[in-house]
Amino acid sequence: MRLNAGNTDLENKTIADFSKWQLAVSDGKETNISPSPDSGKMLIKIRDQYIVHTSGDPIQKLFKVTYPDFLHNISLHEYLRSRVILTPTNIVVDEINTTILEKISGMVYTYLSQDSIDDAGYDDNDFRYIFSVEYLNSINMPCIPKHELKLKVGVVVMLMRNLNQIMGL
Repeated sequence: MRLNAGNTDLENKTIADFSKWQLAVSDGKETNISPSPDSGKMLIKIRDQYIVHTSGDPIQKLFKVTYPDFLHNISLHEYLRSRVILTPTNIVVDEINTTILEKISGMVYTYLSQDSIDDAGYDDNDFRYIFSVEYLNSINMPCIPKHELKLKVGVVVMLMRNLNQIMGL
């Protein structure tokens, strides 16, 4: 779903309907929720108008729907600020980020996290010997950022939580 300050009345109605549907799902009031016969997990029937259909690469299609005429509008802050693709897993985030980085010209800058364990205050601690640097760098969990962040000048960065409130992040 893309949001835009210059939406037509039809787009505004679609956005409002989608927002109401999301709230109904989160409040447990959506009627198209049922348990899966094999796993018992709850399944949500997503309305067809909210699904992006494609027979090709779903990431490319989602990108084109969310960011139409991307290269022409990349320098417009409102264009970038008014669109977002939310995903449930880091794997899909990586695929989308790679897709976007490939479309923008310029040099890729790679930033790495600290790859050691802080064991200050624990004299009898062998953490630094138990966990190799390679292992620490390979950890990919939803609760912590990945070891590697790739950026280009002009790419928007979205922080999903307050990482350092004192620094304003």
